[in-house]
Amino acid sequence: MKTWVVRLLTLWAFNVIVLLVIALVMDQVVAVGWSAPWAALLLTAATVWLRPVMRRFFQKRAAGSVHKRTKVGEKVLQLGIVLLVALIVWVAVVLLSGVNTSGWISWWVFPPVILAVAWAIWDAIAARVEAKGQELYVKALGGPASPDAKP
Repeated sequence: MKTWVVRLLTLWAFNVIVLLVIALVMDQVVAVGWSAPWAALLLTAATVWLRPVMRRFFQKRAAGSVHKRTKVGEKVLQLGIVLLVALIVWVAVVLLSGVNTSGWISWWVFPPVILAVAWAIWDAIAARVEAKGQELYVKALGGPASPDAKP
């Protein structure tokens, strides 16, 4: 349970930053006030539970023709799947939160690309961020700093 709490809280904090970066980079996307934390909560839930399900679904659909593709074609297809999943997650976040957006390019193209890049960054740093979050969680509860430490 403690591991899931730390994982979700660190991912939520990361997603708040991602949404604020999207809002700063793109004038047409507004995620300020309570919209960013709420949208980050939706984004966290979608990242943890919806993203893997959708990705497996699309990969299973594409697996039937894997023998017809080159290595480059397979890489392009996998990138397309990641971007499609990011687009679906982005649309869900915008529709279910207070994030406001205008313009076709800013609504459909750039935020999902930024989201896919953010997922790659998160996958690269997740273990370190979660370890630091675990340490802070233990300190906040007043427990031992590590499992080997004695009270």
